[in-house]
Amino acid sequence: MFLAVPGTQAHLELTAGGGRGAPTPHPESLLVFYLEDEQTVRAVAERLGTEPVAPANPYWAAHGLTFRDPDGFRVVLIPERWDD
Repeated sequence: MFLAVPGTQAHLELTAGGGRGAPTPHPESLLVFYLEDEQTVRAVAERLGTEPVAPANPYWAAHGLTFRDPDGFRVVLIPERWDD
C-alpha cells in the first residue's frame, strides 16, 4: 500500500507477505511525523480518537505526542516542520 503525503512528493509504502510473520513491536520502533505546528498536531491527535502513551525515550515526550497503533507500534507526532 502506498500512502501519499498531500502537498509533497513523499509517500509511505507498507508491504506484507513473503511467508513471514509480523515483527514484534518494540517501544523504540517509531514512525515519526513532523507536522508543521501545535495546532496541526492537536487536530491529527483528535482524529486518532485515542489517548497518547508514554514514550520509552523522554525526548519524544518533551517534543511531541506518542500513540500506539493497533499492532502495538508507536507513532510520534511532532509540531515541527522537517525541511530538507
